[in-house]
Amino acid sequence: AEVESLSIGDRALGKARLLTTRVPTGLRIDRLDVDQPHLKARSGGGWYQSDGHQRLELNVNIASDDVGASLADLGVRQSLQSGHGDLMGTLRWDGPLIPPDLARLSGNLDLQISEGKLSNVEPGLGRLISLISLDNLPRRLALDFTDVSDTGFSFDLLSGSLAIDRGIVTSNDVSINSPLADIDIRGDTDLKALRHHLRLWVTPKIKSSAPVAAGLLAGPQTGAAVFLFNKLAESMGVDLNEAARLGYSITGDWQNPEIAAIRAEDEEQEDSAPFATPSLE
Repeated sequence: AEVESLSIGDRALGKARLLTTRVPTGLRIDRLDVDQPHLKARSGGGWYQSDGHQRLELNVNIASDDVGASLADLGVRQSLQSGHGDLMGTLRWDGPLIPPDLARLSGNLDLQISEGKLSNVEPGLGRLISLISLDNLPRRLALDFTDVSDTGFSFDLLSGSLAIDRGIVTSNDVSINSPLADIDIRGDTDLKALRHHLRLWVTPKIKSSAPVAAGLLAGPQTGAAVFLFNKLAESMGVDLNEAARLGYSITGDWQNPEIAAIRAEDEEQEDSAPFATPSLE
């Protein structure tokens, strides 16, 4: 079956194609495709019934040439601009599809987005670091200053794995690599309650920037001295980037989260289960 314009509620999903085969326990989904201008989703799986219990299982593979535009097409508040993205993994929905209840959703997903921008993020001091970073010299010579925009935080790669257990999403290895800093995100998000319990660690890329900045501001001799200081610190096992590592906790409601600074020594003392997994009984 083909649908030119599939919608769920007021969300337009795009053109859809569904091929199924009846099996003794339900329906095998041979193919479920959704096409949008900037997104193609390919999936297969099955919808099964056993002893009065319903279960939907899907293997998903989603590719987008503009993740920000794809989110806008879905009616999602745009917190991401541009970006090429891939999302793949498995999803499971335990119980009836109607009424929808995100506490029935489980699965595992791998995510990768390249060359995107997080909207409405204030880079702060990182903007200055980016301007003088040796690593960014090719960008500056090409007059490319997009990573220091006032309206967002540009990144080269966002990637990680997500585990979903009855509506609670856990991330242990999500990372963002950008010209300004490397960012690690860990913790849980409750999709049903719309609450976060996350730890975010920011490692500024300042090690290669300091000698260049000193040379520009105070002359080559000072720049050389700073370079030697960096090398001395490295020989003593001191990583200047790691020494400048910053931590933040992000907790509470999605719309009004509480953000607080945390100490580096607290990094290993993270609550592994901040949200109680809901019961479907």
